[in-house]
Amino acid sequence: MKNLMLRLWKEEEGAETAEWLLIVGLLVAVGVAVYSVALSDGLEGLVTTITDAISTAIGGAGGG
Repeated sequence: MKNLMLRLWKEEEGAETAEWLLIVGLLVAVGVAVYSVALSDGLEGLVTTITDAISTAIGGAGGG
């Protein structure tokens, strides 16, 4: 593994490969961050909807 890393940084083709690996890694990190925020917002809305439905069902079933 150590030889592979040295080769990636010392050889020109290896350096280009390492740069592309870094770029792809950054793009994946940004994608995950954006997706997790969107997913989080969707889940929060879903939890609110489910909570409201359960509250209505419990309140309606109790006869109050």
